[in-house]
Amino acid sequence: MAALANFAKVSGASVDAVGPVKFDVISFTGATYATVGSTTGNTGLKAGLQGLTKDGRAPVAVIQVGSAGDYALLYTPADDKLKVVVASTGVEVANATDLTSKTFTVLCISK
Repeated sequence: MAALANFAKVSGASVDAVGPVKFDVISFTGATYATVGSTTGNTGLKAGLQGLTKDGRAPVAVIQVGSAGDYALLYTPADDKLKVVVASTGVEVANATDLTSKTFTVLCISK
């Protein structure tokens, strides 16, 4: 097994936390996927987290921790968009892909 190498800090990736940071492992069922212009990705993660925790915090990062077949998640907090890609290719799933049979588990970092 080869050792990991070539570590580099990504500019701006490390910031001091302002206020409390919370960590939640949550799961949710997929939905019919939308890839139409600026609506690419599914919304609702922020509302779902707030419904579970009964507070106003918002996700700042999402890390997929469970397997959902060959699907991987990419979250953009600025617009609350959760994009789904095929893990083996990195290609975003097609418009109207039915993900309702998939359960995703994520570590949600919020504040």
